[in-house]
Amino acid sequence: MHIGLRFLISQGLILMTTLSGNAMINGDADYINTFANRSEYSVVCLDSVDEKLEDKEKSEGDQCGNHEGNQCENSSGDQGKDNLGENKKTSFREALGIIDESYAVDAEIVEKWLSGEEEADGEKQVFLTFDDGPSRTITPKVLDILKEKDVKATFFQCGEMIELSQSTEDLVQRVHEEGHAIGNHFYIHDIVKINTGKNLNGEYCKKQLKKNDETFKKVLGDDFNCRIMRMPGGFASKERAKYYGLDEFKGYLKNNSIYSIEWNALSGDADGTNKSRNQLVQEVKKTAEDKSKVIVLMHDTYGKEETVKALPEIIDYFKDQGFQFKVIV
Repeated sequence: MHIGLRFLISQGLILMTTLSGNAMINGDADYINTFANRSEYSVVCLDSVDEKLEDKEKSEGDQCGNHEGNQCENSSGDQGKDNLGENKKTSFREALGIIDESYAVDAEIVEKWLSGEEEADGEKQVFLTFDDGPSRTITPKVLDILKEKDVKATFFQCGEMIELSQSTEDLVQRVHEEGHAIGNHFYIHDIVKINTGKNLNGEYCKKQLKKNDETFKKVLGDDFNCRIMRMPGGFASKERAKYYGLDEFKGYLKNNSIYSIEWNALSGDADGTNKSRNQLVQEVKKTAEDKSKVIVLMHDTYGKEETVKALPEIIDYFKDQGFQFKVIV
């Protein structure tokens, strides 16, 4: 059973791809996706991608079966070990890679700004962030606009989306080569598995981070280092609700130099209301008001055409307000 359908079944949701225009978004016939940051899930893969994913799952299952006496990486065994390496420390400079330090900000500082642990200085900086990609239909258009406007952004990507095809892997390369930052958004965007009630499934989260990190390195090379993550569904809300197991997971992140990056402004392009271009722009302006450090949440997954239309105006707004555009590393 393909990954997208598992998401739907886990939520008791069904979407038939032949019933409405939502099933074919601008002619995209590889993967239809309705990710949202809190409540929506990927819908269904069409036949060609479905077969590819089923073959991949079967191959992984066969590999597990061939290692007698050893548990597969995806099994429940060996849960006591750090999945990203024990105390794997990566510095800001090590993570920069090809990114120019002149437009990069240390993730540790950004995390402290967002949590209120450290007061931001008065310098006006905006961080455009895009979740849930890459997508063949939206990500290239976002990159074209960013290039035209001479602006850099931060992309929180899912390994599931990266590995759909060679073209999506090539998009990750393009994001990287054009000087944007890349963050870990888990391998699969499955909010249900992250927690059971108010119990955080820390081992599941670690494995998701590891698998996505491995995907990045497979595409970008072993020298690529990622220090930032954005948990599907958000992390700060779980902190406020005092989820059980959260302190242990936060300790794990700290020991491995991984920083949780939330947002303090958003376009609302994933709130299920199908906002127009103008509504998206107005939402960004409203939520960014009176802030000197603005981390904007947007999405570059399938179906976000209005985000593409709104992006030039959003960029122009922040330029007119005297903001510098930065990325998080």
